[in-house]
Amino acid sequence: MTSGARPRILVLSRDQGSVQTTLPVVRTLAAGGDIDLDVVSLAVSRGLLEHQGIASRALDEDAFMHNPPGCMEDLLRSVRPDLVLSGSSPAKGEAPETPEQYLTMAARAAGVPTVAILDYWGMYRERFVSATSAPALDQALIPDRLCVLDTLSRDDLLSLGVPTEHMAVTHNPWMDAVVAEAACPPPPAEEVRSDGPVLLFASQPLAENAALRGWTYSQDTILQAVLNGLPPTAGWRVVIWPHPAEDKARWDRDRLPQPKGVEVVVGRERGAAVLAHVDLLVTSHSTIAYEAAYYSVPCASVRIGGPRLEDHVVDRVGLSRLFMDGDELHRYLAAFDPRREREYMGDCQRALRARGIFFSDGLATQRIVALLHDMVASAGRVSRTAR
Repeated sequence: MTSGARPRILVLSRDQGSVQTTLPVVRTLAAGGDIDLDVVSLAVSRGLLEHQGIASRALDEDAFMHNPPGCMEDLLRSVRPDLVLSGSSPAKGEAPETPEQYLTMAARAAGVPTVAILDYWGMYRERFVSATSAPALDQALIPDRLCVLDTLSRDDLLSLGVPTEHMAVTHNPWMDAVVAEAACPPPPAEEVRSDGPVLLFASQPLAENAALRGWTYSQDTILQAVLNGLPPTAGWRVVIWPHPAEDKARWDRDRLPQPKGVEVVVGRERGAAVLAHVDLLVTSHSTIAYEAAYYSVPCASVRIGGPRLEDHVVDRVGLSRLFMDGDELHRYLAAFDPRREREYMGDCQRALRARGIFFSDGLATQRIVALLHDMVASAGRVSRTAR
């Protein structure tokens, strides 16, 4: 950074959850006007940036596919950032595989400080263990500062070998708005106004990633298991939230199952106007379950016939009910009592807040922006000293 020049931060994330962690930070930094931002996007999540009104340049994904290290080195030479900010998408297969991983490695080699923000608990090995370091963590994949979700996340990472000095407990900036909205939720959207109970199915691209992850179940088999267990006389409405990585044709209206006594629709609206007012959320492992917990919405994690997911935190801390057996799921749905289940969620929320686990205080963006300002200031002092 030259004398008098504004510091520049390069922002890059691949997956939607990873992009979401950076969005509130990017908006706050842009509003401050004292730091230049260069946001780089990928096709899989670019729409989220566009929806938030954040301009970005497209990563050359062909170049990345053919030469990931060279692509990231070229990006750093082009932008010349004082700091790199990213999410932390888990690798699909052996690491390094993600743009964040290759960018962290390239930035370290170039002497550029790095900050990454975790968006959910677990899959730490997919983020920080490489093919050459396994079973140990690869220190080259660990950013200079890793913004972790809570003390549970921090302690898990400590036990895996991430140094204390590389971590800061900040919570997830994406949840700041959820914390504020949960205090006074908006009125329900039209599609969740129903005489009967409403189930939200947060789909995941399980079929698309089955070969990589070894999953023996899919979004289709999970949904069918749920539909088979819903009492036809209760008047259930099932609202599907597709995942952006799924084939858009998967949830075409003409292909939707319509069992007797159950209405199945694809959701037209996202956000608290839907999420805060549903009676039950069902998913395999969507991070939407983390948002739902703030509204005391009951959650069922359904992975029938398949392995448990490592450290799926809502299961681990009791904020969801895990079903790996279809008969158990059907008994639960047959006896489902929305009021009783919400009371259970409220009790869980109060107990976890008292222990400082899971629930954010709504100040994550503020903490991370302060951290970034400190780091770019330190980088500027180091640069001037070096001259």
